[in-house]
Amino acid sequence: MTTQLMIYATRLLPLIAVWFAIILNILPVFDKVPQAYHWAILYAPVLAVFLFGFYAFASLVYGVATFNDCQKDRDELVKEIDEAKKELRKRKIID
Repeated sequence: MTTQLMIYATRLLPLIAVWFAIILNILPVFDKVPQAYHWAILYAPVLAVFLFGFYAFASLVYGVATFNDCQKDRDELVKEIDEAKKELRKRKIID
């Protein structure tokens, strides 16, 4: 069973290797790309981190906005907590 680190590493390392090869001019991409797009290649990792952060934030906001309130489950949990408190009081563990 592989760890999450290995899964992410196998996905990210080829992208990082290609980016370094382009930056170090091992892959002659800068010769074929217009000058106006060179900044996009140079700052691609920064843009990727920014986009990942935006995606994480958007996912969090969406999850909070669509969170369902489960009144039935809440009532069941409160009942279980009350039963546990009664049992602990019976055993004189809590006051």
